[in-house]
Amino acid sequence: MPRFLFEEGTSSKFWQIDLDGAAFTVAWGKIGTAGQSQVKSCGSPAEAQAEYDKLIREKTKKGYALAGDGARPPASPRPAPAAKAPRPGGNPELEANVADNPDDVNAYLVYADWLQSTDDPLGEFVALSCRAASDPVLKKLANKQLKLHEKTWLGALAEHTDLASLEWRNGFIESARVTMEFEGDPHAKKLLTALLKLPTCQFLRSLTLGLYYDEAEEYEVNYNGAGKVLVAHGPMPSLRSLFIGDFDYPDETEISWAHLGNLGGVWALYPNLKTLRLRGGDQKLGAINLPNLQEFTIETGGLTPAALKSIAAAQWPSIERISIWCGREDYGWKSKAKDLLPLLERTDLPKLRHLGLKNSEIGDELPALLARTPLLRQLDELDLSMSTFGDAGAEALLANAPAFTHLTLIDVSESYLTPPVAARLHAVFPAANVKGQRKPDDWGSGELHRYCSVGE
Repeated sequence: MPRFLFEEGTSSKFWQIDLDGAAFTVAWGKIGTAGQSQVKSCGSPAEAQAEYDKLIREKTKKGYALAGDGARPPASPRPAPAAKAPRPGGNPELEANVADNPDDVNAYLVYADWLQSTDDPLGEFVALSCRAASDPVLKKLANKQLKLHEKTWLGALAEHTDLASLEWRNGFIESARVTMEFEGDPHAKKLLTALLKLPTCQFLRSLTLGLYYDEAEEYEVNYNGAGKVLVAHGPMPSLRSLFIGDFDYPDETEISWAHLGNLGGVWALYPNLKTLRLRGGDQKLGAINLPNLQEFTIETGGLTPAALKSIAAAQWPSIERISIWCGREDYGWKSKAKDLLPLLERTDLPKLRHLGLKNSEIGDELPALLARTPLLRQLDELDLSMSTFGDAGAEALLANAPAFTHLTLIDVSESYLTPPVAARLHAVFPAANVKGQRKPDDWGSGELHRYCSVGE
């Protein structure tokens, strides 16, 4: 981390900056003190690099000098952060073994032995938990240990079991869901920060974020702050599943009233992520590089053009299922059907078998577009449900039938097919799901309107 010093008159200050992929950390304060620090996420590594260089130029113009040998910090972006054990003072080798082999009980037991050798009571709890599945006596002893060390192993979460739902496995928190109440206390930021700092959370496999009101208390669901907390915490190589936006709509909030915000700095922290699910509007996804991801879902009333580009260019060679809710123009969908081509023309996603282009206003345009793309040929399932897909779309599907006959599922449910056309479609494609068709609404004007299922 390049460190700059300013010593003039009575001033004796330091300033330092560390670049990590699409995010950077700035620290500053009086020399001899810990100072303060702040994490900033950008939309891409290139954007972060530009901001990084700009800040350094500004500081050097103000008289700050690089400490040490005076060499200029590197001008090229640093690689994404490596997967490091998050437990300070721990055993990186054993912790990496557990994170890489989360289903191997022996890996936990070896780690438990090491913990006990350091007189850490967590070691005994881990050992008991690993063996408690088939032994009620050991399970009772493990629960007793958890109660005894609740303050250390659960911290603030112990007092908010209604807002922080935890599932345990082998002595560690395996799955966690954090949420908050409207105008509630504590803020979800406090709970999420507390969770990530727990010694029992270092092998977390599944993280779900429910309602998360923004820190400015503007009473809007906003996950931008959550992204900052995740980036500040650093890599979690054990994480396999991430769900941001687990709320009931429209009862708790409308989808498009929930802002996903800038999450571009998060992905590099989870190299072993297999499932990613996002729900909300105002998406800034940045560069997506998830080499082990198998399932991706984004549920929105309006997918932004920038988010569509991020998805189309995502590096996820292991992806098997992609489900995209396109949404409505008045809630953020500003793209055209042709803007899907960078995704549909890809030939480097060998494992992809399910593609969803759901909840869209372009349902009728998709069959003709899909028919001539290479990605369609490798799919088993195509989901065009919840959209404005109607008789015109069905006719296009029938006209290009040879391109679609290999599919084991064509889902056009919750759309606008008339009964005769739905019957024809099902006759040609027995695997087609034509259930739940809707009727256009005239809104009292006499003019018929079709709209996708989820807008707000």
